[in-house]
Amino acid sequence: MGKPVRNHVSNDVVSHIEYVVNEYGVKHILFEDDALTFRPKRTKEICDGIIKKGIDVTWSTPNGVRADTLDIELLTTMKKSGCVHLTIGTESGDQDTLDNIVRKDLKLETVVEVSKMCKELKIDLQSFYIIGFPGETRLQLYRTLYQ
Repeated sequence: MGKPVRNHVSNDVVSHIEYVVNEYGVKHILFEDDALTFRPKRTKEICDGIIKKGIDVTWSTPNGVRADTLDIELLTTMKKSGCVHLTIGTESGDQDTLDNIVRKDLKLETVVEVSKMCKELKIDLQSFYIIGFPGETRLQLYRTLYQ
């Protein structure tokens, strides 16, 4: 939200995952990190590290990542590293609401494309939406609910 993002170094993240899998028998990781895919290169490094070390774990992003940071190459690597479920923060199904009320730089076409890629890769996908932004019209609400 306008503040600098500070991340753990990707090698440290992989080491932590390896530790909890080996020491505690963890089978699934929940990345509670809104910024997990904010830097796609770092995300790929984490996934490549999991793959390279042969860490047997599945993982998901229950609190949401940005759809506009995902492409087929990254999603494929994520899948190979154990990703089974993604949540994206779409916020609204109405482009005007996204542009002028939420002021989120996201195109709904991108969400559709990411959805298709996840379906192709068999990564379960869900999305967060907010209903009733201040200033949102009934038509804009309708578009979110039914389009």
